[in-house]
Amino acid sequence: MNDTILVAAAVTRDDLWDTAHGYAADGDLAEMFGVELGEDAETAAVQMADVHGLTLGHAERLVTVRAGGTVLAFFTGPSDAAVVEAAQGMDVDDAWDLPAVQKLLADHPLEWHDISELDTWLETPTVDLS
Repeated sequence: MNDTILVAAAVTRDDLWDTAHGYAADGDLAEMFGVELGEDAETAAVQMADVHGLTLGHAERLVTVRAGGTVLAFFTGPSDAAVVEAAQGMDVDDAWDLPAVQKLLADHPLEWHDISELDTWLETPTVDLS
């Protein structure tokens, strides 16, 4: 395993390349979720960033993964306006516990995309489950 810490951040299309508040897949996050460092911690970081985006009211589920400031990949998933409305403005921990948020995460996990797919993805319409 290399020493690079991946950071997952919820973003909008407009702020794709900006530095956003992110969740580091580090020992603290791994301990919080009771998982091992590596892929499990990275998955937890992506899920935390996803929920953070819901609390910010992002109409689109879009998470970037960065290492050392460079965007390596991105994750997307269908949104649900009712879930966004329920979670908007909440603390991430409280939003995490909402049954509707847990259902969205379980039924529609984010899909991984290589950064080379970004231009094509940006041309596709947003999918809303509402």
